[in-house]
Amino acid sequence: MKDYRFQKIYEEGSKLFINQGYSRTQIRDIVKVTGISTGALYSLFVSKKAILFFILKCTIEPDLIKYDFKLPIDENTFTNLEEEIMKAFDNNNFKFGSHLENDAQDYSYETMLSDAFDILTRYGVGCLFIENNPKDSGRLWNYYIKFRQKFFDTFSEYIQIFIERGTIRQLLYPQHCTRLMIETLSWWGMHVHLDAFEVKEKISVEIAKKVSIDSLIHSYKM
Repeated sequence: MKDYRFQKIYEEGSKLFINQGYSRTQIRDIVKVTGISTGALYSLFVSKKAILFFILKCTIEPDLIKYDFKLPIDENTFTNLEEEIMKAFDNNNFKFGSHLENDAQDYSYETMLSDAFDILTRYGVGCLFIENNPKDSGRLWNYYIKFRQKFFDTFSEYIQIFIERGTIRQLLYPQHCTRLMIETLSWWGMHVHLDAFEVKEKISVEIAKKVSIDSLIHSYKM
């Protein structure tokens, strides 16, 4: 039977670690935002680090929340987690860039935006945790810098192809426009759900995707 406490800990713990910072977040903070008692929380996780590892693992394996774990969960439940995260990110970067092999002949501007949004949304928790907690991210911090640069470079190559093809208009500053596109997708794919100060209502992923992609299509497509 699914234990909905894991979903609550994942959602609320993610926001705390991202907005308040991992080092400043205490177990009592997680207790307060989840409504789960201290005793019940410790019956599920032995430590704050175990909760962090659980959250990061869920970033690359969403169905993990449904698993039946041997309780309480400790850090050793998630061995080689850094390597698994880096491999998952690498695989998605490779898949995202695979259409460059044939100059994106089978790839549209709209599909490229959709794929980029999906990547940023799926790994949003992990990305924002690393960005906001570099000292607590270990090897992931230096890796993440390279991952985002590769993502930007791939996105930029696609934009240049679409300009040359006449799919999108000529851009005075292609690199800056590329950054604006990625930041638009990032805000709607990651930040709006996790750390956007001005957003009070819950916005579904489907609506966020439609809003962001629609704006980028109408802003740049010929």
